[in-house]
Order: sequence, then C-alpha cells, then structure tokens
Amino acid sequence: MASNTERADRLDRRRTLIAPFIGIVVLSANQWLFFGRDWNEVSIVQLALWLAMILVVLALIMTGGLWFVPKTVREIANDEGARQSRQRAFKGGFAAAVVMALVVFVASPFAPLDAQRAAHIIISVALGVALVVYGFEEGRQLD
Repeated sequence: MASNTERADRLDRRRTLIAPFIGIVVLSANQWLFFGRDWNEVSIVQLALWLAMILVVLALIMTGGLWFVPKTVREIANDEGARQSRQRAFKGGFAAAVVMALVVFVASPFAPLDAQRAAHIIISVALGVALVVYGFEEGRQLD
C-alpha cells in the first residue's frame, strides 16, 4: 500500500494533467451550450448546466480539488507550491476577466450584448484561463 506522500504526489501529477484540459472543456462546453444556438432561446437546463459547471470549476480553483481523498493526503498535495499555483491562476483569471470586460465594453457599440451574455463570456473566459494557468503552473512546479 502506498504511503500518504506517494498517493498525494500521484494525485498532484494527475491534477496537473487534468486542470488545463478542464479549462479547455469549460471554454468548449460554452460553445456547445450557448453559441451554437440563438441566445434568446437558451433553456433553463442550459443555464443550470452552465451554472453548475462554473461553480464546480470555481470550487476546484479555490480549493485545489481532491475532495474525495482523505484529509491528510489532501493537505500534503495542497502544499505551498500548489497554493502558489492557485494564486497565479487567480491572477491569470482576473487579468482575463478584465481584458474580456474591456473587449465587451469596446465591442458593445457595434454588437450590443445584454448583461447576461456579457457576464457569461467574461466568467467563462476568466475561469477557463485560470484553470489552464493553474495546470501549467503546477506542471512547472513538478519539473
């Protein structure tokens, strides 16, 4: 049986590989859920799916994930390096949110967006970028 440290290391490596993939999935799922259809015909199911996905991704970034492993393993995996990676991910996500807000602001006179769609674009891009940054930062920590 593997020790807690070995198990935490294995889970940390898996998290490093999965985080950028989840970030890309967040961005791709938004294309599938919303942009292939008329925005005014978005169903409550689509909105609920998007909201659930965003809340899970936000919780993943804020906590580092690993919710279903013992607390001791989680504490070992969420070491100082993992916390620094999450901090950089927050910074990257915040920068992406500001840039997307500026893009929406500049584009709005030419292609008006309602508040719901603008918020959707900003939040989705910010969390997608944050997850990709998190994965790359974790990968850099492992090297």
